[in-house]
Amino acid sequence: DGADGVDIEHASGAAFTIVSLQSILAFFGAMGWAGLACSQEWNLSPLWTMIVSFGFGFAVMMLNAALMYFARRLNAQGKVDLHTAVGHIGRVYLNIPAAGEGAGQVEVNASGVRKIVPAISNGPALDSFTQVKILELRDKQVLVVAPLETGSVKPSNKESTDNQSNQ
Repeated sequence: DGADGVDIEHASGAAFTIVSLQSILAFFGAMGWAGLACSQEWNLSPLWTMIVSFGFGFAVMMLNAALMYFARRLNAQGKVDLHTAVGHIGRVYLNIPAAGEGAGQVEVNASGVRKIVPAISNGPALDSFTQVKILELRDKQVLVVAPLETGSVKPSNKESTDNQSNQ
């Protein structure tokens, strides 16, 4: 609350992006170079030199603010739903100890993203690069895996046609 009981809202992130040290330095740098070009190369009057250099400095400041805004958006992390990996096949990335002895890591595709996730075994220890089946998700971040039985996986159409053409 303000002094008169009026709610005071805080400035948004966009306002701080426009008025940042980097944007201010871009403004003065561009204004200086534009002023020099206007007065020395184009022989403009002092009034027009000020107008053009201020406008160019402001344009560069806004361009800098826009570039920083879009660069920050690139850093956003998408949400990955690990429930989508349950029932699929993964590969052991870091050795997984036997049931109850600790955790390792498994590489899986979840929500269309390849991710390395903590995993535990419900059976024997699993070495790196072993194919495993994802059985369940515990605590929203740990996968329970079991070794993949070699006969239980049907090859994809591409693999079966490749095998037939090699015979």
